[in-house]
Amino acid sequence: MNTEQLLKYSLFDNFTNKDIKKIVETIKITHYKNNEIIIKENDIGDSIMLLLEGTVSITKALTIQISSIKEPEKEFIKLSSNQYPFFGEISIFNNNQRTATIKTETECKIGILYNKDLIKICQNDHEIGYKTMTNISKKLIDDLVVTNNQVLKLTTAFSLILDKK
Repeated sequence: MNTEQLLKYSLFDNFTNKDIKKIVETIKITHYKNNEIIIKENDIGDSIMLLLEGTVSITKALTIQISSIKEPEKEFIKLSSNQYPFFGEISIFNNNQRTATIKTETECKIGILYNKDLIKICQNDHEIGYKTMTNISKKLIDDLVVTNNQVLKLTTAFSLILDKK
C-alpha cells in the first residue's frame, strides 16, 4: 500500500512516514464490485474504512421508519477516492450502529482499519493515538456542524408551515 497516498487522508493529518508505516501494517484491503453494499445503515460497525479506489454513494434515511412508508426519503452523497474520504469513524466508539448505507458506484478498493487494531496501536504509541483521535474528532465535529445546519433548516421549514395554518 502506498504510504504517500495514505498521508493524504485527513485521518492521518500530522502523521510522519514512521507513524503511517505502523498503521499500514494493520490495514486490510478489500475489493468490492459495482453496486455492492459496503456498509448498511443500522448494522453494528467495527472498523474505519478508507476509499482507496473508486466511487461510492452514501444514503441515509431522512424519515423515521413507519410501516406505511415503504421507501423513506434518502440523502445522497457521492464520494470519489480522489477526495481521500474515510468513513465508519463513529463505530470505533463501542461498536456503534452504522449511521448510513454506503454502496459502490464503481469497482472499489477499500482499506479497512479494524477498531481492535487501531486501539492497540493507540495504546502502544500514545502520540499516534493522540493524532488519530484528534483527526477523528475533527471529522465528527465537521459532521455535527453539517447535521446542526440540516436540523436548523428543517426546523425553519416546519415553523413556516405551522405559521401558515
